[in-house]
Amino acid sequence: MKWMTGVWLALSAWAAEPVDLSGAWKWHEGAGEASFARPDHDDSNWSTRMLPRGAVHLGHSWYRWRGVAPAEPGPYSLALGPFSHCFEVFLNGVSLGGTACSASGDPPFPRATAYPIPPELVAPGSTFVVALRAEGRRPSWTLAARLPDRGPYLLGATDRKSHV
Repeated sequence: MKWMTGVWLALSAWAAEPVDLSGAWKWHEGAGEASFARPDHDDSNWSTRMLPRGAVHLGHSWYRWRGVAPAEPGPYSLALGPFSHCFEVFLNGVSLGGTACSASGDPPFPRATAYPIPPELVAPGSTFVVALRAEGRRPSWTLAARLPDRGPYLLGATDRKSHV
């Protein structure tokens, strides 16, 4: 429950209306390549997938979202729902973190996570790109592996005093 407290604190600390990233994300099935995280990568031929979605996608895939940051100055945070078991989160081509899977054994349980954004990555009112490299696996606890993703998917300015 500690992780849920962190997400709740990040969401409750929004200084103004965050950018809602829920909806149609660009989507590419397969492991892909590191260039998929770069903001200038051409994803025009990619299909789309909705986030949040009904359940974790099994296998390797990439998701991309292009948006405009809030006009309010940061610091900013990025809140993501439990879209995959194992993943890495990129903002404008820079890794913010993620959850690694071991080569053997069960993957971690998917969970919502909030990431503080370094101030040099996003300026107020600027265009940003979120890229998610995902690997969904079928764990031994299979029934729980297909729990629905209810979000959140948000980027917003957080209160400087309560920034997570």
